[in-house]
Amino acid sequence: MRIKRFSYKNKATGWELAPMEFGDFNLLVGVSGVGKSQILRAILNVQKIAEGDFFENTEWKINFDLDNGTDCLWSGEFGQNPDEFVLPGVNVQDFVKEKFCLASDLLFKRDEHGAVFHNTASPFDLPTNESFIDTLRSHADIIPIRDSLSKIFNSETITIRRDLIVRHNLYEFLEILPSLETIQRSKLPTYFKLVLVYKLFPVIFEEIKDIFISVFPNVTDMQITGFDKNSAALPILSIEENQIMIPHKNMSTGMLKVLRYISEVYLLPPHSVILIDEFENSLGVNCIDILSELPYRQRGLQFIITSHHPYIINNFPMAYWKIVTRQGSVVTVKNATDFEELNPSKVDAFVQLMNLEEYKEGING
Repeated sequence: MRIKRFSYKNKATGWELAPMEFGDFNLLVGVSGVGKSQILRAILNVQKIAEGDFFENTEWKINFDLDNGTDCLWSGEFGQNPDEFVLPGVNVQDFVKEKFCLASDLLFKRDEHGAVFHNTASPFDLPTNESFIDTLRSHADIIPIRDSLSKIFNSETITIRRDLIVRHNLYEFLEILPSLETIQRSKLPTYFKLVLVYKLFPVIFEEIKDIFISVFPNVTDMQITGFDKNSAALPILSIEENQIMIPHKNMSTGMLKVLRYISEVYLLPPHSVILIDEFENSLGVNCIDILSELPYRQRGLQFIITSHHPYIINNFPMAYWKIVTRQGSVVTVKNATDFEELNPSKVDAFVQLMNLEEYKEGING
C-alpha cells in the first residue's frame, strides 16, 4: 500500500484535514499543536473504519495504491439517523454515503438512493453501520483492498504481553512459516518474528543486529537463547554491553523502540505504511543516520513521520518536508518545495524553516 492523497473531517470535533499529498518518505513539521499528530490519528481511524472498528461522525477521502500498483479512491461519510433512538452515551453512526473506485472504475457506491456493486444494485444486505470493505471482507474483489489497508502500522515500543504469547511452542512455526515472506505477512508480534528469523534466516538477523549496534556503540552483541523445541518457554533476546548480557526485560525503553523500528523495516509485510509520531521521542536523534542503511525503499515501505525537533528537521532533506499549518480547526499540509524562500543548498535548513512566515504563524484563529 502507498497513500497518495488524503483528506478527513471529524464533524463531532470540528477538526478538518485539507487534502494533502504524500510521497514515499514524509516528515511532517510544524509548531506544537498545529495538527501533525491529528493527521496520523486520522489515517489510523480510516483503517479502523475498514475493519469495522471506528464509528464517529466523520468524512474522509483516501487515494492509495494496492500492492500491485492499482490506483484506489475510497471516500465516505458517517452520519447519525435523526429518527433513530440511541441510549445516552451510546454512539451509533450510519453511513450516509460511501464510494470506492478501483483503477477509475466504480467498484461500489452507496447513498440515499441505495447501494451499487459492480454497476448493479447490490445483492448484499448491507448493515448501515459497516463499511462495504468490512461487510464484504471475504469477497474476492475486497480481499486485496482490505489486506492493503491492514498494512498501516503505528510504531510503538516492543512489548512482550502475556496475552499475546502463543500457546504453541515457537518451534511449530518453523514449519507453518517456512519462508521470510510468510513470516513477514503473519500476524505474529514483531518479537516472535525476530525469534523465527534468528533461527531460519541468520543473515537477516545479523543485519538487524549490526544496525542496532551502530546506534548503540556500547552494545557488542545481540543473541537469542532458550529456543528449545522441548520447551514452551519464550526465547529470551539479550544484548551484550560492557561484557554483561542484558535480557530484553531489562533493556531501556529507548533501546526496545529502536530495535522494533529496525526489525519492522525487515519484518513487516512489503508495501506497508509506517507512522511514527514525534520521531525524537519515539526513536531519538541518534537514529537519523540509520535510515540510509535500512532497505525500506527496496521493500516498498512508506514512512509518515512527525517532528518539531531542529536537529531532526535539519538532518532530513527538504524534499521530505511537509509543512503543517492550521487555520482554526482546518489543518493544511504543503510541500517544502512549494516555498521559494527555502533553499536546499543552504546549510542550516531549520533556520530557514523558522523564518518562513507560514511556519512562524503556525496556528491562526
